[in-house]
Amino acid sequence: MADADKKSPNQSLKECTYYVKGMHCASCEILIEKELLKKKGVEAVEASMSKEQAAIFYEGEKPAIGELNKQFQKEGYIFSEKQIQEDKKRPIFSFDEKGLKINKALFSRYLQILGIALLLLLGFFFLSQSGIASRVVVSSVSPLPAFFLFGLIAGVSSCAALVG
Repeated sequence: MADADKKSPNQSLKECTYYVKGMHCASCEILIEKELLKKKGVEAVEASMSKEQAAIFYEGEKPAIGELNKQFQKEGYIFSEKQIQEDKKRPIFSFDEKGLKINKALFSRYLQILGIALLLLLGFFFLSQSGIASRVVVSSVSPLPAFFLFGLIAGVSSCAALVG
């Protein structure tokens, strides 16, 4: 969907739109916009996580995909002119004329999630059976650092639960 010669609302700027794989949140959009604005000739950038696109308004030469992919490799973003089809959109198991097909990437991801959940469950079971958890108490006679530590743990756990 690269529109190299498409004119932007500001008639002196050209616009190109690249698909970007790897954006997960609004911070990803901000990072991409901020970094692309540092490039010579780039005047404005509009990154959209929901569309998986970045519209780049520039003067002179269009930013090359190879350079962008090299620049953002460490962050895990992949730029392309065509939408990248993701294997995750297929179901885990499907049938065709050859038989059962398994989406290995998605199956592996679910196995990882299952493994982490199992470890957390075993850890909870161990703590409850060992009696260690009953010895950790924060009460009115606890020192201030205990309240601080308890607050940090509560804040991180609730934030992780909200964000996922």
